[in-house]
Amino acid sequence: MAAGVRIQHPTERNCTFVMVDASRRYIEPYICGMCGTTHVFKTYHFRLDDVGAAIVSQEIAERLSRPAMRGHGFQIANEVAKPPVQRLVPGVILDRTPIVRHSEMKEPV
Repeated sequence: MAAGVRIQHPTERNCTFVMVDASRRYIEPYICGMCGTTHVFKTYHFRLDDVGAAIVSQEIAERLSRPAMRGHGFQIANEVAKPPVQRLVPGVILDRTPIVRHSEMKEPV
């Protein structure tokens, strides 16, 4: 398994942080089983722990530094040599954690 990158948000804790990459439009609207909304653009859902951290792939960490994704507040904390296996389980976020939508990253109409 490839190394991961731990990102950390300065203020948000114990939530799912939702960010939209408005530079990457979907071919057709996508009904999200994770947060219960319809996405028109590529949308990232980061489940933050009690210190505001989440582990992402190196590719996602690189995307966070692109102009379309700046302003989110995340900082790179460190590299994780052997990240835990991450599984996508639709509906789990809705049941367990509050959802925080980055105010500057809402999907354009």
